[in-house]
Amino acid sequence: MHWRKLDQAAMERAPLMWRAFLFNVAALPDDELWRHDQAGDLPGVGNKIHARFMRELIKANKGKRGFTYTHKPVDNRNATHRLNAKLVAESNAKGFTVNLSANNLRQADELAALNIGPVVSILPAEYGRANAKGEFTESLAEYRQRTKDLPRTTPEGRKLVVCPAQFLDGKTCANCKLCSHANRTCVVGFAAHGQSKRKASAIANGKQ
Repeated sequence: MHWRKLDQAAMERAPLMWRAFLFNVAALPDDELWRHDQAGDLPGVGNKIHARFMRELIKANKGKRGFTYTHKPVDNRNATHRLNAKLVAESNAKGFTVNLSANNLRQADELAALNIGPVVSILPAEYGRANAKGEFTESLAEYRQRTKDLPRTTPEGRKLVVCPAQFLDGKTCANCKLCSHANRTCVVGFAAHGQSKRKASAIANGKQ
């Protein structure tokens, strides 16, 4: 939805917009928590992270607590993927947290084994607390009873934490901050939801 709001004229001004964006990031107060990429991914075209832009972003974030997520490939398959991995590791080491996004818990284990950054994963829809139009329709007690037998670790035994905003009233990125910690060892899971819930659940279950 956000991408569709960027018209062609705005895209043609992209270099200028990037410079203005970096200026705004650098101007944030020290220790400010902020989230990058409400839509989209790290700077670059296709699967490749743009090294200069990424390092400019890391520099602009110095002293702040920016965090984001990426689906860019970071395996050892080719030079592009290896560069992506290097940039992600560099970013996490320098204070701009990049969460590696997995499609399922088995892939989450594969990404965690790289030791270049924290990991998040899609989860089947049943991990989320039932809601309609953003409001929970089941009590917290009902949710906990319904989900008590769902796996809470990855296949290789890493701790799984469901995004607190998906089952706790009043919890948001601003007061949770879990995804902003680059050195955490748990995998944060996001239950499939919204219009593409069935498709996302299938992906999380390894069926697509």
